[in-house]
Amino acid sequence: MKNYRLNLQYWVIILVTVILVFLFNASLTFAQSTPNFFKNGQIIDTVYCVKDLSQRYALYLPTYYDESKEWPIIYILEPGARAKMPLDSLKKTAEQYGYILASSYNSHNGPWGEMFEANKFMAEDVETRFSVNQDRKYLCGFSGGSRGAMAIAVLSGNVKGVIGCGAGFPDLKEYCPTSESAFVYYGLVGNADMNYLEMLEMEGYFKKIGMISQIQTFNAGHIWPSQELLNDAVEWLELQAMNKKIIEPDTAFINNQFQKCTSVGRQLFNESKLTETVKIYNYIIDDFTSYFDVSGFQQEIEKIEQTKAYLKEQSEWGKFRNEENRLIDSYQTAISQIRFEGNLADSNLIWWGNQISYLHRLEKNKNENKRLMASRLISSLTNSFVQNGSDFLSIKQYKEAALQFKLWTIISPENRGAHYNLARAYALSGQKRNAIESLEMAVKLGFQRLELLKEDSAFDSIREEKKFILLVSNLNE
Repeated sequence: MKNYRLNLQYWVIILVTVILVFLFNASLTFAQSTPNFFKNGQIIDTVYCVKDLSQRYALYLPTYYDESKEWPIIYILEPGARAKMPLDSLKKTAEQYGYILASSYNSHNGPWGEMFEANKFMAEDVETRFSVNQDRKYLCGFSGGSRGAMAIAVLSGNVKGVIGCGAGFPDLKEYCPTSESAFVYYGLVGNADMNYLEMLEMEGYFKKIGMISQIQTFNAGHIWPSQELLNDAVEWLELQAMNKKIIEPDTAFINNQFQKCTSVGRQLFNESKLTETVKIYNYIIDDFTSYFDVSGFQQEIEKIEQTKAYLKEQSEWGKFRNEENRLIDSYQTAISQIRFEGNLADSNLIWWGNQISYLHRLEKNKNENKRLMASRLISSLTNSFVQNGSDFLSIKQYKEAALQFKLWTIISPENRGAHYNLARAYALSGQKRNAIESLEMAVKLGFQRLELLKEDSAFDSIREEKKFILLVSNLNE
């Protein structure tokens, strides 16, 4: 009887294995042979990768997609893994110019390997299911996703263009482009973005290595560009594909792009924004030489560059850029010192308080360059404090995390999230009174997530404290 049961179990295991293999192969065959199973013309919220069901992505297919032709594609890297969000902004442009869009839910800021793996699974799945033009594969990313897009383009060698938003080069040299890199680059960055100067300085490097590029700015901080700006970026990729003879030049499209760029240049000139005017005119020369006589733009550039107004503009901008870089260096040195010493002395607190007060005053200055510089520096410092604090928490260095979050509360005193995170770090480091005081401040500023507070194990050390019990009781009311 015992042998009979063992044999039965053996054959059941074999049968289940065969069925699973059959279903897997059937699903793979189905995915490969029936791409129209996916609805065209609408964003598909979730597609699971056949080879690994833990990997998933959002997808958009143009209304007129069919497998009889090959389609260009934009793979999108969203730093917070909000895969569907950027598809909403790019959907209209993708429909107009016939692009497939795909964005991974598994790709996010963090270890490079995880980001690379997520995008590899997504690309393999998309290119198994759908008819993708291998000569027209593009990447688009924001913030850490922008750096990731650059890295993937460099490492893969088969990407034709990158739209980088809100951040520039990756932090490893081997992930940065060289004269051997064959893709084009379109950058978008807000003038109050903490990475503004970094992205502007990329242009000089691209010119040095001979890479076709364009960097455009807009009035905002560290955010995804608008639908209109992303549309401009995709149209630029279209123009570069025509310039490189990857696709047939479209005379009407080229004329429209030329008129649009020319109009922008004239408007900037009329507004006396001479540096930006020169920049646009240079782009026109780079992009349209094959189609139009652009010698007039070169002559206008030479005239502008000789004017006192242009030279003054350049001089003032140089001063602001140098001052911003000086302040960045001094803040980075001060942050490194805190990390090295492991404490925040009263003298350091006073210094940081003075520096942050200065920046907040500068935000209200009448001079636009000063206001924007202050916004960028505040954004940069805030990001550093949050990231450093989170990093220290992850490696259980709670005292060091508290120092960083304390600085976060100084630069963002009305941010309840800053005070809540400071309370967590204090509690984990055994500073019970400070933890309760910071938590009380978070509640005073509007923190009301009672369930989170009850479930957060960081506060286990203070749950029996009278003030903590009272605080929870008040939130219950």
